[in-house]
Amino acid sequence: MVGQLKIGDLSVQEQNKIFSCIDIFWPMAEELKVPEEKIDKSEKLTEQTLMGFLHPNECITEIKNLFGSSPKQGEEFIQKINFEIFHPLKEELAKMYNDFDPENKKNSSSSGPKTLAENLGFKK
Repeated sequence: MVGQLKIGDLSVQEQNKIFSCIDIFWPMAEELKVPEEKIDKSEKLTEQTLMGFLHPNECITEIKNLFGSSPKQGEEFIQKINFEIFHPLKEELAKMYNDFDPENKKNSSSSGPKTLAENLGFKK
């Protein structure tokens, strides 16, 4: 799903905030000893999300798929992405994606555990 707005539709201040968050991507991944190939692919997916071209749920699903053989490392990496990149940009992402729930109001009777994206307020 593509965002309703693209990064160019945001203010310069909002754009700069997004670009500064992506600068922490490689050091964050290297700290978790993520292989370079997975860092590169994950960074591109995350950038597409921050630019408004790939919904955060889809980004997280794609990154999970990259870590198929090492799901624990993938989950740790996704948590870092959520809390160090997506979470600080909640307001900007809310402007770009219509199905964003900034108050994270979810039905507690839903089946199965919430994904990290759902915990951040993105609806399926």
